[in-house]
Amino acid sequence: MDYANHSDANGWAISGQRVEATFDYREVVAPDARSARQRRSVSPGKVRAVVLHALTNGWHPEQRGHKPMRFNGESLHPVD
Repeated sequence: MDYANHSDANGWAISGQRVEATFDYREVVAPDARSARQRRSVSPGKVRAVVLHALTNGWHPEQRGHKPMRFNGESLHPVD
């Protein structure tokens, strides 16, 4: 794949190396057991931790042609 001229699923142009961090999905079930939903959020502090970790580990956000950097954000900074 040519990452220098890649578009995401929505057609947005990706102009540099992308970083992707995944977090665990934890379903919260209401006491009545009728509804379940995801009640976790990724705070600005967690985003900052992900970006700093990526930069420390060789992320080149301004450079084209690199494969996306992917890692488990949960192991870096668990979401409450």
